[in-house]
Amino acid sequence: MPRDLRRWGGDRSEPAGGVESEGAGGWGAWLLVHAWRGMAAAAVFVGLCVVFGKDEPRPSAESKVSFNGDFGLVATLNFAADGETLLSTSWDKTVRVWGMGAMPPDFGEELARLPAFEEVYDVAMSPDGQSVVIAGAVGVAFWNWRDPGAVPEIVAEPGPSRSLAFSPDGHSLIVGGFDGRIRVMDLRSRHVSSTFGERGDVVRGLWINPDATLLISLAYNGDLKFWDWDSKRQVAGIDGATDTVLAVALSPDGKTLALSRYWRTPGEIELWDLETGRLKTRCRGHDGITHALAYSRDGGTLASAGSDLRIRFWNAATGRSAGGIENPGGWVRVLRFSVDGRWLAFSGVRDRVQLKRIELPGASAPTLSSAEASTAGRSGHDV
Repeated sequence: MPRDLRRWGGDRSEPAGGVESEGAGGWGAWLLVHAWRGMAAAAVFVGLCVVFGKDEPRPSAESKVSFNGDFGLVATLNFAADGETLLSTSWDKTVRVWGMGAMPPDFGEELARLPAFEEVYDVAMSPDGQSVVIAGAVGVAFWNWRDPGAVPEIVAEPGPSRSLAFSPDGHSLIVGGFDGRIRVMDLRSRHVSSTFGERGDVVRGLWINPDATLLISLAYNGDLKFWDWDSKRQVAGIDGATDTVLAVALSPDGKTLALSRYWRTPGEIELWDLETGRLKTRCRGHDGITHALAYSRDGGTLASAGSDLRIRFWNAATGRSAGGIENPGGWVRVLRFSVDGRWLAFSGVRDRVQLKRIELPGASAPTLSSAEASTAGRSGHDV
């Protein structure tokens, strides 16, 4: 059970989620309570209707897991770089850290929980794995999630923040603002070192290539922009950048950009060569617009989720279909491959994080047995 609930900026005692907690007053209580070592997530394995071919991502039998604890639709999912934890946020304004160890109880346990007073829009683990970085309505927060008594440090200097990315060297945090501008924060001083871009629509996504030469930003109005990282000046990107874009994924090597558009080409995913700025190929198969995209860490597989309520896999080199999940459980908002390629994490069902066990072509991934799965979680309900 959660222990050592802390208050920050208030002195009222109130129950929170059935656990005795202490309230907070004013915005200075962006942190409402801090719960450490939360109840373990329920892990339940069920089968899905999946169609796969040779040399394609394959689900294992009994290979769907549910982490229960979030309330409402899960809005954000991000794996830590070391693959040991998964971060989630949901409409209940709570950040959760889930264990992703190979075996129970390390797999599926809610390691830490941070309910917030204000909206939470994006979350990422710092390169050193010590801090959870949170983009929110009042700025950026740094939370030492490993310390049960730690209170997040709020940095208001960036202003209302919607999206986050780390520079490849791990020295800078890139923040997309509600004012349409992009800010770069020095992670040591936690101050803004530069600001660029014109005021405009909210920057809801940021991607930077591995050699730190190109930064890509996406706004809510569908504007896709390309920036030279050193000069912070906007540069030419791809031929079709002026058409409104809905979802984006950058390949791990930074050479290919996958994107979907709002209405012009429903059901299609475009793969662009960033070195030439030209279209490489299109992935066709969704019956409707594509909401979410994600590359596997080896760059060989692209996953997509559409309004047709299906998750599809694609050969990232050829654009050919590589199977799919026909009934993921609803509208999928976000997709993420685990670092080791064993799991596809996604949201689609209220109140839970879902993970689908897969085996990427050429990858060796042992499967959790049903008995192991039953001990991975201690609360919640079946999928």
